[in-house]
Amino acid sequence: MRECATSAPRATSATALGSTLDELDLELITALQVAPRAPWAQLAGPLGVDAATLSRRWARLRDSGTAWVTCYTGASQVAYGALALIEVNCLPQDREALAAECARHPQALSVEMVAGSSDLLLTVATRHRVAMTEYVLALGRIPGVTGTRTHLVQHLHREASQWRFDSLSRDQQRGLPASGAGPRPDPGPVTAEERRLILALAPDGRRSLVSLAAELGRPEATVRRLLAGVLSSGKAVLRCEAAQPHTGWHTSFTVWMSVPPAALAGAAEELAALRDTRLSASTATEA
Repeated sequence: MRECATSAPRATSATALGSTLDELDLELITALQVAPRAPWAQLAGPLGVDAATLSRRWARLRDSGTAWVTCYTGASQVAYGALALIEVNCLPQDREALAAECARHPQALSVEMVAGSSDLLLTVATRHRVAMTEYVLALGRIPGVTGTRTHLVQHLHREASQWRFDSLSRDQQRGLPASGAGPRPDPGPVTAEERRLILALAPDGRRSLVSLAAELGRPEATVRRLLAGVLSSGKAVLRCEAAQPHTGWHTSFTVWMSVPPAALAGAAEELAALRDTRLSASTATEA
């Protein structure tokens, strides 16, 4: 088995040289990492500013593409669908255009331009393994792609939405809304209606219930229950993220490790517990 560990970006401090976010911006992003859909009034006290200021701040960060909240299926769904990390090689002149094209694919949870043995690293989710195979084959047919290598995720030990910036004091953290019950061990597969809700929330995880109800053609009360259900069960997760160049955190990297099967559980547990680990997964890698 192989273990993949993705580290958090590194920086000397939250206000490192080159950062375009001030301390309140970072505190707001951190608060939304903990409570992504919390009303501004609930965050105003812990952050020490009024709700209107937080609303304006977030609108600026969101509209500029500096920070965002997204929604996607949770770790429990690995058992029902297919999740893979795909390394993509391409012609040098096609890299940026290819990254932009892949970012438009609904299957792609993330697209990263990387240095090393590949040019792009994609995190891809599909409903089942046949669909994953079809996606990889289609990916290889895109002009400019010279090769792919697929790492099929067997188990997620740490999911990236659990990572936090170090921008809130303990008192501020205690004042944030509680995240609620943890995910159930086996909540079952996402239903068709739940999938529609998750996809509707993907571009903006703070989207209003009124807007979601209008798109889904369902009563607002129904959408509220659906949303509470997918989040409390762990079928879906909300994640607040910020564009790395603006945060003062300069470098992130992915480490691929070969681990003897007998040592996998222990190694995965230790890696997942490290402060800088954003994602840790066991994968089966194609030869």
